[in-house]
Amino acid sequence: MSQVVVQFDRIIPVEDIFHPGFAYWIRKHNLRGSSGLYFFYNASGELLYLGWSRYLTDRIRQHLKGNSRNTKHFIHEVTEVRILWAESFDEFRKRYPDCVDIEYYLIHHLNPKYNASRPNPFTAS
Repeated sequence: MSQVVVQFDRIIPVEDIFHPGFAYWIRKHNLRGSSGLYFFYNASGELLYLGWSRYLTDRIRQHLKGNSRNTKHFIHEVTEVRILWAESFDEFRKRYPDCVDIEYYLIHHLNPKYNASRPNPFTAS
């Protein structure tokens, strides 16, 4: 399996997510309703979890506040959030043409510590 490299659109320390300036930055760049992938990393740079959301910034905050059963047990380990906006998916798919479902593809190739494995949505019956 070849190494997958993700060129993130934004890397944000966790403490910045709750800073009032972050909300301003989201509004300023018209990203409030933006969709994409989020990646949670620990202080050692280990990928803990990744997910997709139609409302990216709201979903990230929901996780970090402990309001998600998926991440509640490990959210204290997260020190950094990396973002890949949906607008960047086309560029990613140019580099990885075998990628159909980007979230599944990245979970399969990057093997985040806390993502539960799931069947390929295009081959599962």
